[in-house]
Amino acid sequence: MQVGIFGGCFDPPHRGHLAVAEAALRSAGLDQVAIIPAAVASAKEHGIVASAADRLNMCRLCFGSEPHFTISEAEVRRNEWVPTIMTVERLKKQQYRNDQLTLIIGADKLASLPQWRRFEDLIRLCDILVFPRDGADIPSHVDQLRAMGARIRVMDIPEAPGASRAVQDALSRYENPLELTDEVTAYIAERWLYLDKSILSAEKLMTPKRWQHTLGVRKQAVEYAVLHHISPIHAALAALLHDSAKCLPFEVMLSYAHEASITDPTFLSSPAMLHGPVGAYVARKQFSITQPDVLNAITYHTVGRAEMSKLEMCIFVADATEPGRDQYPGLKRLRRLAQRSLEAAVLLSLNLTKQHLLVTGKPFNPISDATVRWITPLVPEELLPLTRAELP
Repeated sequence: MQVGIFGGCFDPPHRGHLAVAEAALRSAGLDQVAIIPAAVASAKEHGIVASAADRLNMCRLCFGSEPHFTISEAEVRRNEWVPTIMTVERLKKQQYRNDQLTLIIGADKLASLPQWRRFEDLIRLCDILVFPRDGADIPSHVDQLRAMGARIRVMDIPEAPGASRAVQDALSRYENPLELTDEVTAYIAERWLYLDKSILSAEKLMTPKRWQHTLGVRKQAVEYAVLHHISPIHAALAALLHDSAKCLPFEVMLSYAHEASITDPTFLSSPAMLHGPVGAYVARKQFSITQPDVLNAITYHTVGRAEMSKLEMCIFVADATEPGRDQYPGLKRLRRLAQRSLEAAVLLSLNLTKQHLLVTGKPFNPISDATVRWITPLVPEELLPLTRAELP
């Protein structure tokens, strides 16, 4: 077989890496590409942010659907920086004894390639396949390396892949980088990689049971976000902070409400109502969250509102359906419905709440009542019958 060796930090792996691996299969006639995440960064590279285990898992998510890609633990298992020649020799001896190996590298590495450990042995064991990088003088370096005996080709790829560092920077701003596949973005959101770790200090505002609920809401919200084309990063952020005020004494909630100019009597009527908008205030004041959609998702996660965004629906439904929720009438149907339509799931959840309040003799709040009237026409007609609370 013709086997490509594609190593790197993959911190995180993204569509640019995927494009390189796919182009290598096409342009070099390779039968297989081995993706090899590094355990640690070399001295000439930036430090690695995510753990080796997380980067290995993300590579499996990013590359795993292509049968011609394999994800190798050759370097991760050693938990130290490994010279490329040692990885190549180990693969040649243990896995690809009778195969032709091709090392896939970026053009930015060409100038330093002759200084790599045991360069002569490396070019004896491997062909070199180069993918373009902005600013790299490919022709002169290729000529020089060929004169030194390297069997080298330049990959046919339209443009250089983006840098993982730029993806990290976007994530640090709570953006949803288009360079990431949905599966990798969901993994990052659920494990809070590359994102502001201070958000996790919200745990200190909650009881252990409430924090476990919060983590369950994050897991469920990320799943719904991917399913319904919502930002998993914003879904995870809103989920982590949606109950940030839940465990505060009511007197403290009222004080914060005064500071935040929260005057709606529906919210001020009880801690169960007030913790949403006060949680949004805590998110702004303590965690510097400014995204309006995230703040609205926190504010209205218990009552809903007319003109809800998809993110607001996502958090509203995830709060009601997270895996740790005790069973209640309609929960299984609500979970099934949420897979098909968030609008339908919101309506069913509100109808279930309304029925429960009627049975207990309590009023249905006007914000939720307005939400029911607004969202009902948005529910697909075939799903409307499933939103009735009285169904078993």
